[in-house]
Amino acid sequence: MLATHLISETMALGQDFPRKLDDRGRFVLMPGLEVYYDETLDSPWKGAEEVRIALGYYRDSMDRPSGYLCIGPLWSWVLNPDLRFGFMVGPSFIYRQSWNRVPGYADDSFYKENSRFMPGYQYKFFVGGKLELRRTFRPGLEGVWSAIPGIPYVIVQNVGLRWSW
Repeated sequence: MLATHLISETMALGQDFPRKLDDRGRFVLMPGLEVYYDETLDSPWKGAEEVRIALGYYRDSMDRPSGYLCIGPLWSWVLNPDLRFGFMVGPSFIYRQSWNRVPGYADDSFYKENSRFMPGYQYKFFVGGKLELRRTFRPGLEGVWSAIPGIPYVIVQNVGLRWSW
């Protein structure tokens, strides 16, 4: 996964990001895994033919355990025989092990932290979804670029391979 940091407060910690791709820490490589399940609808809902549940787990830019859950209808278009574009809209949940224990981090209150719900983790529920571009290499194997946009600035990008059976 690739993190894109858009605010100066986060980039101020850029020197400490273990897998930064540029000097300022705007772009950081975050290893992880995503799994998802697509359920085909019996009849399309407003043009969406599937509903997707996507789960991701990765190490964030500060090398902390992090993840997300997205659920929603999936719209998809074939751009050419080997290229497909899709997007889903729905509730998203993103979490990370708390950065409040990272020296130099000043909490901006974007993520919530609660001692009873996921103690030691910060989290955010938001209206988001997912964008994806898939290229078929052969049946059952695709290259995928996807992004999970958040309001106002949470963005997780994934680049990887998709196996299906």
